[in-house]
Amino acid sequence: MLSKYQIEIEEYDNNEINFKKNLPRAIIEAYNLEHFEFKGQPYKIDSIDELWKFHDCMGVPYYKRWLSKIKTDVLSEDYEILKKTANQIYEFGKKIGIPNAAKHDLSQSFLHLTHLRERVENFQNLKVLEIGPGPGYLAALLINLGIKYSCVEASQGMYIYQRIFWKETFDDKYNDIFKNKVNGKINHIPWFKFVEENFDLPEFDIVIMNNVVAEMHQNAIKFTLQKIKDNSFKFSKEINIICHGFGASDTKNLDRLVNNINKIEWEIVELTEDFNIMFALHKSKKFRELNKNNFKISYIIFFKELMKSLFQFKISTLKKLIKVLKVKFGLSKNIFFLYVIYTLNKKINYLKNKKITKNKEIKNFFESEIFRYTSKDEKFFNYIDKK
Repeated sequence: MLSKYQIEIEEYDNNEINFKKNLPRAIIEAYNLEHFEFKGQPYKIDSIDELWKFHDCMGVPYYKRWLSKIKTDVLSEDYEILKKTANQIYEFGKKIGIPNAAKHDLSQSFLHLTHLRERVENFQNLKVLEIGPGPGYLAALLINLGIKYSCVEASQGMYIYQRIFWKETFDDKYNDIFKNKVNGKINHIPWFKFVEENFDLPEFDIVIMNNVVAEMHQNAIKFTLQKIKDNSFKFSKEINIICHGFGASDTKNLDRLVNNINKIEWEIVELTEDFNIMFALHKSKKFRELNKNNFKISYIIFFKELMKSLFQFKISTLKKLIKVLKVKFGLSKNIFFLYVIYTLNKKINYLKNKKITKNKEIKNFFESEIFRYTSKDEKFFNYIDKK
């Protein structure tokens, strides 16, 4: 049924090759994803028959963990959109031989939606830019809510999966920016178009970068944040970046990563214990609020790091802890040692005077029939975890 899309893999590969001919070595190096292969993460396909690899690949086997982090009831509107999106994923899954609604990735995406609700005002008129959308399920939730959506993807395999899923699901709303101009509905941008010197991003109000920041090459993250900053000035908007998690960080020094982000005038203005993160520009309202001390120190982590620095003679860590105290007591405006300070933004009470659905009903929904087919990844985890 989807064999008609085989030619699009060849088109993508040819376009990427042709664009690379005019790109400098530094950009090609920054957006090279071969390190994913060493971790076993699929990022490139040769056949449409490989699409199943991306169907529910990011959150396995953690759907119960993601659902447990949704602490409140939800908007009934969002619950209806969740059911609609789940059925769209289920129908697409049947076309690629996986008749389920991707409960692990969809539950994580729904969690991300609740985080957005708590942090973004004027939600219905929102224009979103997402960097690294994964299989595209948060995008589907947002599109079903009527939000204008654009994204940038660096992985060939993910891009093809997103493209076919969105075309099959949303049809005329889908727009490949490689082939067409911005149309204000779903704007899909491949990395080699994104890095073009004269490429103009679609207008956006908020940027989402869930679990990708630490997985990007240092120069790729700096280029991306610089481009977002330039667009903030271009549209005269205060644009914030919202993330859930930094992403796999085993090959990255997170302190160094944050320092590089700071050099481009971005600052972390929220870091919760669940790793909900918000970046804001130095001159923004969010950053000014941060300097009014609307954050707290996690003293358990603080003293743990303090004892470690004293017993292991880690002078660099001790200096960072001293800086934390200076910031806390208003003696310095330099922000903070990662993992020590959790900054707190006032959350939006988006449930007030609205029709709500109980949290328990969400959890029950994820046990329904459309989620019961066991994927290959789930079979593997079930096998190694059996008692």
